[in-house]
Amino acid sequence: MTDSSSSNQGIKIYWVLFAQIIHQALQLPEKNVESFLVFIGCHPTLRALCTIAENLKVILPIAQQITDDWPLKSEYLPGWLQICDYVVKNADKLSADFIEINQKSSNGKRAPFPKQFEQHPIYITLWYRYPDLTYQNRFHLLQALLLLCQHEFRILEESYEKDYTSPMHLSARVIRQCAETTHPEKIQELKPLIQALPDAVASMTEYLDFIYTLEDDKDLYKDPIINPIDVLRRMLRYAVEHRGGYNRRHNRAWEAIINREAVREIIVCSEPEDRQGAAFSVEAISMFSQTEKQEEKARLAGCAAGEVKTGVEHVVIQDNTDARSPMAGRSPIAHLRRSREKYKNIAMANQLLANRWDCLTAYELAIFLHEVSNLVRRSRIESDYGHQISNMELAALLTALYWSGSSLDTVIMAKFEEYRADSKQKLDANDLRFLVDTNEWMHGSLRPTYQSNLDSQTKAYVYNTYTRVILPIENNHSNIIRRWVWLIEDERKKIHCKRLFYLDKALDVAKIGYELAIKTFLAKVNRQYKTRLTLTRVANDLMIRLYQYSGDLTEAMIITGRSHHLGAVQLHYSSPSLARLQTVYQATCQQITTSVCQTLNRPLPAASTVKKPVKTDHVSDQYTGGRHYLKHGVVANLVDDLIERFSDTLRFSGCLDYWVELHNDYTLYVAEMLGFASGYRAVSNPLECIHQIDWQTGFCCISDKDNLDYYNARLVWLPVLVREQLLHYQMHCQYLGERLILISPKVARQLLAHGEHLDYRLPFLFLMKPNGRLLKLTPEEIKKQLSDIFKVPCNVNRRYLRNRLREMGCSGEIVNYFLGHWENGEEPFGCYASLSPSEYRSEIEPHLTQIFEEDGWRCIQGFSRTNSSNNQHGR
Repeated sequence: MTDSSSSNQGIKIYWVLFAQIIHQALQLPEKNVESFLVFIGCHPTLRALCTIAENLKVILPIAQQITDDWPLKSEYLPGWLQICDYVVKNADKLSADFIEINQKSSNGKRAPFPKQFEQHPIYITLWYRYPDLTYQNRFHLLQALLLLCQHEFRILEESYEKDYTSPMHLSARVIRQCAETTHPEKIQELKPLIQALPDAVASMTEYLDFIYTLEDDKDLYKDPIINPIDVLRRMLRYAVEHRGGYNRRHNRAWEAIINREAVREIIVCSEPEDRQGAAFSVEAISMFSQTEKQEEKARLAGCAAGEVKTGVEHVVIQDNTDARSPMAGRSPIAHLRRSREKYKNIAMANQLLANRWDCLTAYELAIFLHEVSNLVRRSRIESDYGHQISNMELAALLTALYWSGSSLDTVIMAKFEEYRADSKQKLDANDLRFLVDTNEWMHGSLRPTYQSNLDSQTKAYVYNTYTRVILPIENNHSNIIRRWVWLIEDERKKIHCKRLFYLDKALDVAKIGYELAIKTFLAKVNRQYKTRLTLTRVANDLMIRLYQYSGDLTEAMIITGRSHHLGAVQLHYSSPSLARLQTVYQATCQQITTSVCQTLNRPLPAASTVKKPVKTDHVSDQYTGGRHYLKHGVVANLVDDLIERFSDTLRFSGCLDYWVELHNDYTLYVAEMLGFASGYRAVSNPLECIHQIDWQTGFCCISDKDNLDYYNARLVWLPVLVREQLLHYQMHCQYLGERLILISPKVARQLLAHGEHLDYRLPFLFLMKPNGRLLKLTPEEIKKQLSDIFKVPCNVNRRYLRNRLREMGCSGEIVNYFLGHWENGEEPFGCYASLSPSEYRSEIEPHLTQIFEEDGWRCIQGFSRTNSSNNQHGR
């Protein structure tokens, strides 16, 4: 059995045969036997079912005790227990018909399911028993909960077509690891969790409540126990609350939006059992837009979904607190006001305003650099600001601190190299080097915190990221560091030290001395010139100026090697070239030098006489940062491959499943075109409704991976070509409905009016199965369908668009808005945003149009009434 059809037949044969045998032996309906196999996620060949049935004789009574599903409790579980008892007693007899049913472990420890956990996670987890008999019942309770949660998820998946694969795989893995004797270190690691779990429980809800109490236990809610607790809580919460896989339109808040009702939600309230608690409550009442006319006007004006739907939120506070017992000296109302003020402060800080106080004024910067130069002119070996730190060393330290943009910790541990070739090829972002021969700064490339391993197939599609950032220094301030290196060259050779500053080997000890010297120096300058220089402002100044010049925080982060919370997400998608980073650094340094000379009324310094770096590398072809930037030409090849695949299917119109293959190929082309035009995230069923598009302005409202408040909803502008292609796809689906009227009448009737009205039962883009049923357009399915021509992650379109737009000179702020990357205070389409949609479109339109022309996207037609291939070629 090698092909899929044979495999499916094999599964039915084994299960049907087993159901017949049980029916003859126990008189149980064959349907109930099949439900039992589905309930435990049984292996296709019933492998090791005898061992698992032995465990189920203990697990199923526990499940029967705690479940509140009456049919499962009274009708199914008693019969399933009979099946388990029969299998255990007749293991040898059943082995004649099912060769693998009595399969044993080769060593008594390893489960007899090599490399099959991903295919049958629940079933394999049932094979294990906890090695310590004292806690075995707690482990069986976990297995029973796993079965009941999977049962609940199966019902929800069938009713609402949701996917619970991820929480179930994670939960099964955690429970399996608790008793996997082949890894005793993991058992010992998770033993505190098993010991803390209850030995018996009355319901799943009570067990979930107990998991919540574990999160409050500081001794347990920490590594490595914290993740298993989160996994179990997530599994139980989804099953208990029946909300795990739901999206917005399946809950009460969405219904309220559609019906234009007020939604009331308790934010804070006191616990009745808490005698010391405050007698107050805070309730939020959200009143959404009242009329469809208002919403339509807002859409035509270019508003985002969040502005249209959110409306007004009122906060109702009931405060019966005894005035003699305030909370931390404040009433609940004061607490609420205080939290909202904090929120506003966070929003202001996230804006990174150009005039924020972290950036030095021109006068302060000129005074600082002038006084650093004066340190060199004084006696170099004297220590005016520290007993062990000479003036020359302090001047070099301050110069490196400012012009590298690094933190004090990084600068203290900085090293120098005579030649670039002497340095390691791979450096960390905080490993700073000064190259004496070529007069350059060098450090490791800042990478995203999440680093995925690229397989050999993916590497062929993406640029190889450069591991080092090299910044040529083209001002005379680097001479200060060179003088410091030459001054102590002989002493350094004696101790074989390559560090620029070696007050002490230990960082924490050296930092105290250097920090004290710097603060003493800055205090003297502040007294003399009435400035407000601080170590923090000096260390952060260059990074802020780099950001002001480039408009892209990730470029400033990579240049300095310093992380910033506002650029953490963008760093995953950004892969600037080394040439771009060098241009930003050099231009920023030149601006600083010009500003300082003008402030001090001095002429600009002459060009540095230091030998220029040898340009041996093609820096324009070297990229840093994120690792999934598609090579130029890869998208064009994808377009050609998709159109060629579509054309090949047209030529074989008489083949089996022709309509299905043609529709799926067409849908994939439209989905990829939409993704590379809009930056759609990797979500299931993108563009649920064609009414999200304004056909006059070209704007499309996207709310991918969003919350109920539509906080991350954004506007994107779609090129004319994309809009035409979507209309062709709509017509294609309507003609497809005519062809499916005999195969699947229900789906056909929906397709006959596809896209003409809002219908959440049928997404705009969808795939099909050979039997005429719909198949969701999920990221996993797209990756599977394109595995032979495009072996890259599904969200690679966002990385591609971000980097291409930045290379074309599109503003970094506009690109962030285009991709939905913003924080509190940066909302581009909020109620108080000042970004004009028309200006946003004028900025993004020429760049997107050029990208589409270069990549060769074109509009192709699908089904038509004549079904003529002449109407289906690209144009």
